[in-house]
Amino acid sequence: ELIELKKKYCYRIILDESLSFGTIGNTGHGVTEHYGVNIDDIDVTIVSMDCTLGSIGGGCVGVKETIDHQRLSGAGYCFSASCPPFLFSGAIEALRQLNNNGQDLLLSMRSNAKVLMDGINNIPHIHVISCDESPVIQIALNNSN
Repeated sequence: ELIELKKKYCYRIILDESLSFGTIGNTGHGVTEHYGVNIDDIDVTIVSMDCTLGSIGGGCVGVKETIDHQRLSGAGYCFSASCPPFLFSGAIEALRQLNNNGQDLLLSMRSNAKVLMDGINNIPHIHVISCDESPVIQIALNNSN
């Protein structure tokens, strides 16, 4: 529906995949893969390397015109520093592992997350409200009525 609205009203979709990259979808490619959204329909995708890749920094990819506009117009608002080489090497290795062993890693992560979610759901007065497939666990207090 969002894609249809985007096209109808000519707006841009900016998607933050920081918590979904490497954790959601069959191969860990995030919510676009999980929901079957064509990545070309997303104007800007941003991702932080600290959540999944165990590094620092991040990236922004998207439609050339939009990225050029952000790069040229937002320079005064951006902080930029080089990532230390050892962290960049770690991020590259994490990407390599996701590419080579992604499905096994995802199955293991999801199994671990399910065990944790089941354990949390057994604690009185709280319950998990997040998606079963996500390792990001959101909890809520049960209604005391």
